Amino acid sequence: MKTFLVRKALKKYRPRLVVVFGTYGVSEARFAIAAVLENQRATVAAPAETLIEKIAARFTLWQLAMVVARTGVFPEVCVISATPDSASYLQLKGILPVTCAVVMPTGDITATKNAFDGQAHAVAAISTELERAERAILVIDDKEIAACAQGVKVPMVRIGFAKEADVRIESISYTALPQKRIAAGGMSVRLTYRGAEVLLHIRDTFGKRSAYAVVAALAVGMHVDAGVEYAASDMRAYEVPNSSFRLCEGVKRTALFVHTTDVTPQSAREAIRIIGALRSAGQLRRTIIVLGDVLDPGGNEERLHRALGQLAAQHANLLYLGGERVIFAEEAARKAGMLPDNIARFDEPAQAARAAQAEINAYDGVLILGDEHGAIAQAVEELRAFDTVPKE
Repeated sequence: MKTFLVRKALKKYRPRLVVVFGTYGVSEARFAIAAVLENQRATVAAPAETLIEKIAARFTLWQLAMVVARTGVFPEVCVISATPDSASYLQLKGILPVTCAVVMPTGDITATKNAFDGQAHAVAAISTELERAERAILVIDDKEIAACAQGVKVPMVRIGFAKEADVRIESISYTALPQKRIAAGGMSVRLTYRGAEVLLHIRDTFGKRSAYAVVAALAVGMHVDAGVEYAASDMRAYEVPNSSFRLCEGVKRTALFVHTTDVTPQSAREAIRIIGALRSAGQLRRTIIVLGDVLDPGGNEERLHRALGQLAAQHANLLYLGGERVIFAEEAARKAGMLPDNIARFDEPAQAARAAQAEINAYDGVLILGDEHGAIAQAVEELRAFDTVPKE
């Protein structure tokens, strides 16, 4: 009954619909967009498949009946993530006007490529949907998306590192200061828009995926609600989802970096480089990497793990491995010059984490990296100082 009433309320109130397409940083974008908008408008955010259920959970049956009778308050904006062909999205776009279509990258930087390379068939389906929106916001560092944007006639905002971007990311810097307060840190994104410079500070997260997400949210905020200054101010409310590459409090007063959900070849390599850069900057005493298996959509997992092992040798003091594929990382790390005494391999990531726990000390930075399907969650439980409530 509540689901039925929500559908009736959607048809009556017709809230604005912001849709996030793509694969890289989609959850982060959805959270960031909601953070920007909800300070000014009643906003609800969820994957397309669970949006109606999430709205229903906000109301009692009586409250929903009152809303349908136009005596209540209903969300003014719905932020969803979707694929163009999903049944839930098709149902929602038949009811609501698409205010903004945000396109995050659909491809990834694989072990053998130097630039984003989206899936042509997925991008073609997305480009069709862009024409239905009032405005399109696209990450043009993905070359397939940049190409498809050429034929889109709706007003468009292009974001990314590329010089052609309307909202251009100029630089990203990272901070982790466990000696002051455990889990203090995050990233600063410097961008330019129409000649003006904007600096965004995002807590507890790292990497290009989150950078794209917050800049996309800024662009949505400028279109839907306010100028760039107001949108940037509202961004302070953004709390990164647990699925992102994030900073947590680790055992023994360590800074625990966790990247175990939506791991891609590019994001895995980026995570290792970031923790190494923080050590080089003197923000971490040592770096310890706990590496589990990482799946490669391109199918070349041996090459991927060898690349990760080589990077670990450059950026880690200690390397703990758990899984089947990590044997290739071990071989590559040894070949790259990492001392055998600084490498330990186990059957499971949790075993690797327990071994690491015996060796880590205060102010170390510990990176747990691996695919969520590889039993990596138990490794996180071994090394984090306290439980957190998932945001997804």
